Amino acid sequence: MGKRSFALLLALVLTATLFSACTKGTTGQTETTAKAQTTFATDNDNFKLSYTQSDSLDPFAAKTQNNQVLADLVFESLFDLDGSYTAQPNLATGYEFTNSTTLKVIVPSGLTFSDKSALTVADVVYSFEQAKNSPAYGSALQGIRSATAEDNNTVVFTLRHPSPYGQNLLTFPIAKANAKGKYPIGSGRYRYKSTQDGPVLAANVTADFNPHITTIHLVNIAAADSIDNAVNIGNITYAYRDLSENSAKRMTATKKQINQNNLVYIGFNNRSGAFANAHLRKAVSLAVDRNALAKSAYAGYATAARSVYNPAFGLAASTRLFAEAADAAAAKQQMIADRLQRRAPDPPAHDEGIQEAAAREQAGIQQDRAGAAADQRRAERK
Repeated sequence: MGKRSFALLLALVLTATLFSACTKGTTGQTETTAKAQTTFATDNDNFKLSYTQSDSLDPFAAKTQNNQVLADLVFESLFDLDGSYTAQPNLATGYEFTNSTTLKVIVPSGLTFSDKSALTVADVVYSFEQAKNSPAYGSALQGIRSATAEDNNTVVFTLRHPSPYGQNLLTFPIAKANAKGKYPIGSGRYRYKSTQDGPVLAANVTADFNPHITTIHLVNIAAADSIDNAVNIGNITYAYRDLSENSAKRMTATKKQINQNNLVYIGFNNRSGAFANAHLRKAVSLAVDRNALAKSAYAGYATAARSVYNPAFGLAASTRLFAEAADAAAAKQQMIADRLQRRAPDPPAHDEGIQEAAAREQAGIQQDRAGAAADQRRAERK
């Protein structure tokens, strides 16, 4: 999954203009000079997100979407995917393929975790090993066989199969290896912190990040419909929903759409039954209006798939397999082709000469069927 943007967490700068009066010279005239002063108003109380108390806050152990989403605030990855699913460096500064299955990634020196300890290639290798067996990232990382540290600034990823997009898989969170303490440690904008009321997310304030929201409170709400209701009535500030459940209709709060890489498809059994017929499968595919399905089934929060790739990805245009709109005429042609194929007579079972000719013809040997039949009849008369 690509890294989600928490727009509400951007720093808000409030400018307060203070006026002071001063007297200048002996003319008796008073000049008023305006002085601008920038102050940062912080909020420690009002921003709230849901989490599942019974689930882990470790990004490699979390099973609920509730807790997996929080990882984006606490951890960073080697690469992030932009709107066109192109890998953009985050912690990493670059990569290169030395052959079709070997991907080298550069991890610069000077990176630190929220506890000020150094983030090293050993932490990257550790995080990969944890992520490839995790509920959230394991499936995506099946295409990578291993990760090893080549030197202090290089991690080598070995792919199971050649892929020029191997870097797109390196979006798993980087956590401190074998960290001691109640919560895992990352290098993101926020960190987990214990309070009397439970865990919160505390901002890692730096010269480059001095946010308005310095504390994010976590509210234990596990059920999906309860999360939707909590957003609607203001008990929590923000919720991420992937539409795997019918949440779009339940949520009345302000919504922001996020492109997701989830492919929904219908599969046919092509080995038995009606759909073993290729013409019928093609006819159904041509008759489906994918635009209409996206609009009705997902309330407009989906895009018709024209290939197995996300429409925003560069390969989608060059690997187009399906039309977005239905093509009833083409579907009808497939059904006609099927009927014609079914009507084509098979060689008579009693006429072995014709059967032999057909077999020879299929094998690439041309033979006059009429002549073969005549030869057979002459043989029978003898």
